[in-house]
Amino acid sequence: MGAFTIYYLICFIASAVCTLIFTWKCTQQTDTHYTIMFTLVPISEMGYVMMSLSHNLEEAYLAAKIIYIGGCFLQLTVTMSIFNLYGVKLRKMLVTAMFAISLLMYSTVLTIGTSDLFYKSAEFLSTPDGSMIVNKQYGIMHTLYYVMVALFTLPGIILMIINKTNKRNIPVKTIMLFITLEALTVSSFFLGKVAPRGIEFVPAVYVAAQIVYLMIMTRTGLYDVSRSAAENMIRKGENGFICFDGSKNYLGSNETAKNYFPELETILIDSVLESREGTIFSSLSEWIDVLEKKGRSRKYSFEYNDRHYKVNADIIKSGNHIKGYQFTFDDETTEHEYMQLIVNYNTELNREVEEKTMHIRDMQDKMILSFADMVENRDSSTGGHIKRTSEVIRILVAQMKENGAHLSDSFCACLIKAAPMHDLGKIAVDDAILRKPGRFTPEEFEVMKTHAAKGAEIVRKSLEGYDDEEFKRVAENVAHYHHERWDGSGYPCGLKGTEIPLEARIMAIADVYDALVSKRCYKESMSFDQAYDIIMDGMGKHFDKKLEKYFSGCRSKLEEYYSAL
Repeated sequence: MGAFTIYYLICFIASAVCTLIFTWKCTQQTDTHYTIMFTLVPISEMGYVMMSLSHNLEEAYLAAKIIYIGGCFLQLTVTMSIFNLYGVKLRKMLVTAMFAISLLMYSTVLTIGTSDLFYKSAEFLSTPDGSMIVNKQYGIMHTLYYVMVALFTLPGIILMIINKTNKRNIPVKTIMLFITLEALTVSSFFLGKVAPRGIEFVPAVYVAAQIVYLMIMTRTGLYDVSRSAAENMIRKGENGFICFDGSKNYLGSNETAKNYFPELETILIDSVLESREGTIFSSLSEWIDVLEKKGRSRKYSFEYNDRHYKVNADIIKSGNHIKGYQFTFDDETTEHEYMQLIVNYNTELNREVEEKTMHIRDMQDKMILSFADMVENRDSSTGGHIKRTSEVIRILVAQMKENGAHLSDSFCACLIKAAPMHDLGKIAVDDAILRKPGRFTPEEFEVMKTHAAKGAEIVRKSLEGYDDEEFKRVAENVAHYHHERWDGSGYPCGLKGTEIPLEARIMAIADVYDALVSKRCYKESMSFDQAYDIIMDGMGKHFDKKLEKYFSGCRSKLEEYYSAL
């Protein structure tokens, strides 16, 4: 990892930490532009990291597009936050136009690599420390980009100068912090001209700007809990409020709360809260005990007299000393009933969808099995092969699971379900070859071998609308690769060893074993001993050697099954 990459990574981590601090401390009253800024900066910082780690121009172009997300929108965000601080309301048309300019500029950034609007050309260079940098020749829109940044910066500076002259009632330290912020923004562009080749000061400036913003937010009292409480009290017509001091003495409640809980009319101001079973006082006493123990605000969902409330239980503090408790009640009965209606509707809808899905799957399964039966009915030499190989698969995977093989239940179910589809490709083989009673000529065998690839294609197309991705993968692999051999001498792809999917390796054993112990038009069935010996001799050549112990372990079950046919 080069020095540039480490530098950009440190900036990214610092930016992310600043954003986490902002997220932790922000409130509903936080300026929206602050939120946008703290969101965009880590994204741009990540772009610089990606740029330093890129290996080709395509990756570098992508990183540049991410970087300029901040470049095109951050200065607009800073300017808007300055206007908000000074209480200046801009016309919507002007704000929209400014945003449109930023959006238009960024749309030209997105042409990097496809036109010379923003970058005329670029080349990928390596620095002595191993870092990769992009040497760029800028286009006309990059020049206009600097013009846009200047235009967005200038109004904020002018506004601060005007209000400094008029001595507006804004703290001097806050003004100085904003001036520092603007100075950082402007300086980043000039510093970039004198920086060592490949290094950008903008990421460090972004982090510094975030730190300044956090300081500004602290100075302007954005985290002031009393402001939130005052705004809540203004909404007394919508919310119920009940207050107690630190000793559980009742301080009062508003009319809304008394409408919610009539028993509040029976309690006197300054009287100690007593828990009364079946009244609001019981819950209030319990909540105060929890607040006192936990030392922080909590939220509750509360049901009372068939009404549903959202409760914010807050601690009123002076320093570290608890001065009292405030409870805010929002009546959410209508919303609760509506949500319950939606839940019931969704439950019923999900049930119906599940039933229809199962019905569709059942139809698809039957259709697939019908295809398999059709193939088997055309092939006069393999009667019952589909059913028998499916049972062999079932016996074999059960043996594997019982003896420590790490196979999921879903994989086993998919493989058993997919087994009948392994020879679907034979439906595309000419009857003259497929129904030939004797052995194939070399030319005929070559045609017959095409059934594996054709089967995979049929399975893939047949299952296009099937939503079980694992089953689709297993079924296609079984059809495609069940004639591959462990030593690479199989077909159609000549895969070798673990290149062959596990499901196809298992299918190969079941397919060959059934062929050996079953009677065909061109041969008699072999004895179980002969078939067993042939399979075991093929381990490590035709079959996966690791499957040997499982095949051997289920020998008696296989022979019992075939003996009962």
